[in-house]
Amino acid sequence: MVQAHFAGRTPVYECETRLRTKSGEYRYNLDRGKVVEWDAAGNPVRMVGADSDITERTQAEFAQARLAAIVGSTADAIIGKDLDGIITDWNAGAEHQFGYTADEAIGQLVAILFPTERQDHVVQILARIRAGGRIEGYDTIRETKDGRLVDVSLTISPLRNAKGEVVGAATIARDISERTRMEAALRESKEAFQNYFNLSGAGIGVTSPEMTWLEVNDFHCKMLGSSTFLENSLMF
Repeated sequence: MVQAHFAGRTPVYECETRLRTKSGEYRYNLDRGKVVEWDAAGNPVRMVGADSDITERTQAEFAQARLAAIVGSTADAIIGKDLDGIITDWNAGAEHQFGYTADEAIGQLVAILFPTERQDHVVQILARIRAGGRIEGYDTIRETKDGRLVDVSLTISPLRNAKGEVVGAATIARDISERTRMEAALRESKEAFQNYFNLSGAGIGVTSPEMTWLEVNDFHCKMLGSSTFLENSLMF
């Protein structure tokens, strides 16, 4: 790098280096210099420059790069928006979940993801964020680009500037459609069993491992010659 500057191919010499201090700590330096005097043959004679400690800046860049990698690789949708509800950030997970590319979503109102009957929720959420509030584990419904409704669980956190002022919000949306379908199927199965249990013309009972009654239906009570069910009574 310095040779390129000596040869006149760059206006200044600039190089970032990592140095190990006496204590064993690594620091990052930015070396900058410029030849200010040449001899008659065109060789550099005198150079001025300075070293700057850029450790904090470099570490912040590393942290930002790691965060960007995490945001880019997660399957969850991560969406940034300002206090007017304008989408400012849109990761690959959001594209997969909702169907909009980043170019299509950024600059749009976040309301494009809300079903018609839930548009009033936009104002409510933004008001809570402006007040510095956080929303966590909020199960709701969002609408995709092609009009499908998806069940999602949201975590919405305020974004603050260096002064601590709320300037926007970050939303993490997890698709819980499969979980919702499984829960609905389980409820239907339980309801179907309970209906059969209650209305069956056969005696049905549930017992514990200790062979005590936990639950019996009305027909079973009649079979036992009892009008009421005595929980935890012995079978025999």
